[in-house]
Amino acid sequence: MRKILCFVVAITALLTSCSLFEVSYDVDEQTDFSQYRTFSWYSDGFAESISGLFGVDAANLDSAIRATIQKQLLARGISLTQSDSADVWINYQAIAQTTASDRYHYTLEDITQSYIRKQIRYSSSLDASRRYTTVYDQGTFIIDAIDKNRLQVVWRGTVETPLGLYDSEDRRIQRMQKAVTKLLKPFPPK
Repeated sequence: MRKILCFVVAITALLTSCSLFEVSYDVDEQTDFSQYRTFSWYSDGFAESISGLFGVDAANLDSAIRATIQKQLLARGISLTQSDSADVWINYQAIAQTTASDRYHYTLEDITQSYIRKQIRYSSSLDASRRYTTVYDQGTFIIDAIDKNRLQVVWRGTVETPLGLYDSEDRRIQRMQKAVTKLLKPFPPK
């Protein structure tokens, strides 16, 4: 029984670690995205604006994010060019914040007793002695696609992911690259 429980816990941890990206999009439905063949960066200086964020070197993070975005767009037929000849500008922002999450731990015996007492709703029986709080860094990336000719944001993607799971700078940067890759998966919309 103990081996089965350990296996279930391991599988649950694996599945939740794969789905730690919370992604959302805003799309201008009137835009024909097939017209975009080239892009350029809306602004430089991202490295200075994130100095100290995420516990990584800002210049390394900036390089990694730009390379990831460029690779994803190139795979979709959108190549990097000079700003004045680009069809679309790409801008990105990063936000880091410390987040706390409360969770409750109940043993199988606790759960069994709640059924016996017909207290199926755990919210009525949550107690502080079974609560534990996890504090972690939450990273948010926002990528905007701006139609250069209309000066209008036509697509915005936001991805949030916990970053405090990784201690090394390389692992944190890899995590953020995975988040950006997932964010750009449906870009450009069809």
